[in-house]
Amino acid sequence: MSSVDSYTLEDLKAIYPQFAGDGIPDSVLEMYLDLAHETIQKTRWRSYWKLAMGLFVAHFATLWAMGVTNEAGNAAELASAGGNKGVMSSKSAGGVSVTRDFSLTSQGISDWAGWNQTQYGTQLATLAKLVGKGGMHIW
Repeated sequence: MSSVDSYTLEDLKAIYPQFAGDGIPDSVLEMYLDLAHETIQKTRWRSYWKLAMGLFVAHFATLWAMGVTNEAGNAAELASAGGNKGVMSSKSAGGVSVTRDFSLTSQGISDWAGWNQTQYGTQLATLAKLVGKGGMHIW
């Protein structure tokens, strides 16, 4: 694979510096980078390929981070960390109340439901719908 056809961990961290810190291990980022190389086809995405690669890795790395808990956590903590979070639809401070909307994430996977859990996934799904349309004529 030539350097033109590659997307590296350094490329990801240059565009998304939030992944350059200690929050997510490089081994996790590399795992999702490998998956992106197998999934995001350059022939389909063309000039948007690097953007799609970054969004793909950032989405899955964020989901991974949402599921992280203390290594010594009990079963309830592990289940809570790995559970679906939904989209926060309202919150209040006095009396502590948080309302989450699961309608976006409970749609079928054919409706891109899982991609709605992060801003990166939403962007990727939006672009994928455009890229997947093929030729377009605008009059």
